[in-house]
Amino acid sequence: PDIQDNLTYSANYFVGGLSFARQLTDRIAAGTTVKVLSETIDDMSARGVALDAGMTYTVGESGLRFGVALKNFGPQMSYGGNGLVRFE
Repeated sequence: PDIQDNLTYSANYFVGGLSFARQLTDRIAAGTTVKVLSETIDDMSARGVALDAGMTYTVGESGLRFGVALKNFGPQMSYGGNGLVRFE
């Protein structure tokens, strides 16, 4: 392709999710989110799904909490479209 000066591209990024959380015991709470992702740059795009999950544990009556989270767990997204040039 010809290279031109002053090229302009449009870009869009969207994430939508559905979340659910619950207090499992008086000390343990957990939640999860399922996300739909979409990214477009010019005429190339990628779409996918991802999962976030987390849990907290409250220690004693002090209110001290420990937590752990797993974010963006899911398959790798890959781009496709007419403007995609692949190098091998």
